[in-house]
Amino acid sequence: MTLPVRSNGDYAVGGFTYVAERATAVTARLGVARAELSLRAGQARVYFPATGTGAAMTLTLADPSLELFVTGVVLGIPVPNTTP
Repeated sequence: MTLPVRSNGDYAVGGFTYVAERATAVTARLGVARAELSLRAGQARVYFPATGTGAAMTLTLADPSLELFVTGVVLGIPVPNTTP
């Protein structure tokens, strides 16, 4: 699955929200950066280090028969929570 994003390497964290029919593993790639992730069943979100560059985030499911619905994608830089 290819998700359109654009990164010039300024970001430190990537993530996505999703709905999965069952738990599985996925490999996320952004340019040459790669992260092995565990997804739980149901509606959830996952974050991972994303220091690569490129115009797409690619997700490769360990189980290609799994139905995975990606509902959002994010790239960013984490900041501390300042809420008391």
